[in-house]
Amino acid sequence: MKMNRFQFQPGLSLNEFLDEYGEERQCEAALESARWPTGFQCSACGGDRHADRRNVWAAESCIRRGLEALFDVGRQVLAKGFGRGVSEYKEIATGLLEEGVVDSTVADVLKTLAGYRNRMVHFYHGVTPPELYEICTRHLGDLERARDAFAAWLREHPDRVGDDPR
Repeated sequence: MKMNRFQFQPGLSLNEFLDEYGEERQCEAALESARWPTGFQCSACGGDRHADRRNVWAAESCIRRGLEALFDVGRQVLAKGFGRGVSEYKEIATGLLEEGVVDSTVADVLKTLAGYRNRMVHFYHGVTPPELYEICTRHLGDLERARDAFAAWLREHPDRVGDDPR
């Protein structure tokens, strides 16, 4: 079998790794140091209003969880209401549009949110405090519009998603 050069690259032993990154606070400090080697400064405003890292981490976590919950509800509506199984977040938006659960405006927003959720999970180092601040202060309405569309559909079609009485 061919040797994987990434798997066998020189680096820290397990004990060295655990000494350096074994606790959450150590991981957080390493990540912050890598992202802001000269100390935090907002790239949008030049200030330090986002300097309390707890606010940034809380915003990132809440936005990501909110997006995932929104897509979980959408997936459930498609599965129980229409017998459709989907695995990708953007497919959920398309399916909800095709089934008339959301209109094209909400579907487009959901597709954008799906991409952003994937970026938060897979390219988290590229998500900046200023953009999190922007989302929290100016764009939560996007999530609320999608939530409201789901809620309206669920109120109108409770029989489509109720538990199977068998």
